[in-house]
Amino acid sequence: MIKMYEGIDGRNIERKYFKDLDLSYRDFRDVDLEGANFDSADLSFSNLMNSNFKGANFFRANLIYSNLQGADFSDANFSNVDFSNANLSNANLSNSYLFRVKLKNTNLEGAKIYIKHKDSKLFKSCLNVDKIEWIKKEIEND
Repeated sequence: MIKMYEGIDGRNIERKYFKDLDLSYRDFRDVDLEGANFDSADLSFSNLMNSNFKGANFFRANLIYSNLQGADFSDANFSNVDFSNANLSNANLSNSYLFRVKLKNTNLEGAKIYIKHKDSKLFKSCLNVDKIEWIKKEIEND
């Protein structure tokens, strides 16, 4: 069951555990939430632009219609995530775990994705697949 969480202003976030919370329509622009846990969270229609979510867990998260442009999702877990109609342009998804994700009408222009996913059926219904930056080997992160 998703619980409503009102205490996020999008800039000064100390909390890193957001499991089962309704965070839809929130402003997470330019924040550092490295390693945060968004397990089963609803982030639909949220703005996560240019934020750091390196190593974060988005297992079963809802990210439909979210703006994820330019965000760093390297080493993140995206198992069973719905990205339908989201904007992932110029996002860094290198070394991320993409399993059973929904990407219908998702904009991936300029997104960085590990090449092992290139022939995957995951990207059939995406926008700008021809403009993905395929990473040839896993990137070493600091």
